[in-house]
Amino acid sequence: MKDEFKICLLMPKMFPRIGGFENVVYDLSRGLSCHHKVQVVFTTISSDRPLPPGVEVFPVLKEIKIRYIGFLLSLIYNSIFFFFYAWQERPDMVNVHPVFPGVMITWCSCKLLKIPLVATSHGGDIQFTSQEDYGTRKNPLANWILKKTLPLVDRHVIISKAMYPFARSAGSRDSRIEIIPLGVDPDVINLDSRLKIKLESELNIKRDDFVILYLGRLIDLKRPQDLLKGFYQANLDNAKLVFAGSGDKEIELKKMVHDLSLEDKVTFAGFITPETGKWDLIDLSHVLVVPSLSEGFNLTVLEAYALSKPVIGTRIGALQEIINPGITGLLVDRRSPEDIKEALIYMYENPQNRENMGLAGQELFLANYTRDKMVHKYQKLYQSLITKK
Repeated sequence: MKDEFKICLLMPKMFPRIGGFENVVYDLSRGLSCHHKVQVVFTTISSDRPLPPGVEVFPVLKEIKIRYIGFLLSLIYNSIFFFFYAWQERPDMVNVHPVFPGVMITWCSCKLLKIPLVATSHGGDIQFTSQEDYGTRKNPLANWILKKTLPLVDRHVIISKAMYPFARSAGSRDSRIEIIPLGVDPDVINLDSRLKIKLESELNIKRDDFVILYLGRLIDLKRPQDLLKGFYQANLDNAKLVFAGSGDKEIELKKMVHDLSLEDKVTFAGFITPETGKWDLIDLSHVLVVPSLSEGFNLTVLEAYALSKPVIGTRIGALQEIINPGITGLLVDRRSPEDIKEALIYMYENPQNRENMGLAGQELFLANYTRDKMVHKYQKLYQSLITKK
């Protein structure tokens, strides 16, 4: 058995792009490259951040945007070019992110070349909530394709226990489902006092302000409007609410801020990255709020924990797995500004409890959710499949 493997990570998107599963592929490639030869197959190189050192890149895929037939043309093109890549490079393992359309692109090639295939789901690719009009599977054709292709993979990785029933209903086999939670690398946390001062000035944050942070996409599924309503109802002195992110709810939220006369208490930081001060903004805050209707996992909770900040989240499966109510944060009902109001008031009026929650969250993060722990679990999985082959 080889100690070093050649591992292919495939994502039919730009790389190294900053985003949900894109961040996971980036961190996984960096962690695996310490012990293995890692190759990332994707569409085009992004300028979001530098390519990870020691990782080979293959921008051979395409995203063809032609109405009605673009997806089919992309699938045919990408399947052919992935076969040429796999034939020439002969990786020991292929891991696609996410499952749709990753499995469709890779399965035939992996079967022909006898390469183990792992598919990782990150949420929307298998989670299906018809009431919220959410998920790839809301499309009947995509749902049918998933049910036909998921049983073909050697392992189906999900990132939380809450995703298990979705994996089953999407066609995955019990014996092939594996849970590997996400992780954050504590070594990448870089606080910059100059950036912090700049953010304080731009966001009108004073040293004695109680700062509430929303960090994520501004879309209806994430319900930032519930947080804004709860914040208004709480009516806390010297409290500031910062929305860091972008999305189609931004215009509506800004109108709400104007209508509620909250311009001096609510600010919008836009899409923020580690280079533009994400870690400093988390460090400036006193509590992170995640009012989502659905999550596969949530990396921002781990990022808050890493800097010993407590979290208020909704009572949905994925958040209930990582937020211990009364210990690392508080849980509230979905679509409940009233619950959010009460949670914010509690955090505001109990600074010592809030600090203890943050420290407990940091302990939980270091014990269970670092990048190295995630990478180690993937290594064990890859090794078991390669050995079996």
